[in-house]
Amino acid sequence: MLDRVKNEFVQWLGTHLRELVFLGIFAILGLFLVRALLRFLARGLRRSRLGGAAGDFMVSVARVLLWTLYVIILLTTLGVPTTGLLAMLSAFALAISLALQSTFSNVAAGIILVMTKPFAEGDFVQIGEVSGEVETITVFNTKLKTPDNKVIVLPNGTVTVGNIVNYNAKAIRRLALDFSVGYGTDVTAVRRTVLAHVENYPLILRDPAPVVVVTDLGESALQISLRVWLPTNAFWDVKFALAEGVYHALLAAGIEIPYAQLDVHIK
Repeated sequence: MLDRVKNEFVQWLGTHLRELVFLGIFAILGLFLVRALLRFLARGLRRSRLGGAAGDFMVSVARVLLWTLYVIILLTTLGVPTTGLLAMLSAFALAISLALQSTFSNVAAGIILVMTKPFAEGDFVQIGEVSGEVETITVFNTKLKTPDNKVIVLPNGTVTVGNIVNYNAKAIRRLALDFSVGYGTDVTAVRRTVLAHVENYPLILRDPAPVVVVTDLGESALQISLRVWLPTNAFWDVKFALAEGVYHALLAAGIEIPYAQLDVHIK
């Protein structure tokens, strides 16, 4: 009995040896390929802005998908019917996708943000009605830190469909400081006084040159605008200092700075 089983096994082995060798090579190469793809994906995510928990999540999803595909291909090669298995997996995937539709939408939006790079961590941006410094960009959401140190978490799906203003996209920015002077004031004297004061700020660029222009003839005053260019990272410090400095320079020059007032006549 044992000899007969042995002989039949040897005969079967001799008949299918070629297929078994091919299957073994295919299985080994498949193992190496899946592991290599997962290592490549993990290395790429570490170098991108999708590291940390977000990167681990994407690697985990890729691991499940790749190993599932590997098993299905291996079973098909062995001649095992996989139609029922594929139908079950399809139904399971459909149920998961419907339950996690918004999550997958945010994941896709996060990938779009990484590829298009409308902003980077550390940039000061305005997204819709919200503005702040970008703290982190994950596969699910983007975190902004406001100037008063609050953290705003925005789903990436919201970020990609909103208007994005990146204040740090360029190395220099134009600062427009608007103020008013009374009618009858010598505009040339105002321009000379303000531009002389601008010389006290070494961070303000001389090319493009600072300018002082009349922007409007208001109801009770001339609307003046000082426009200068400066490095983006110095914008707010210079803006605050320049506003106070121009005010004192105009006062020292005896130039009237009008303010709204209401005359009431009692009969």
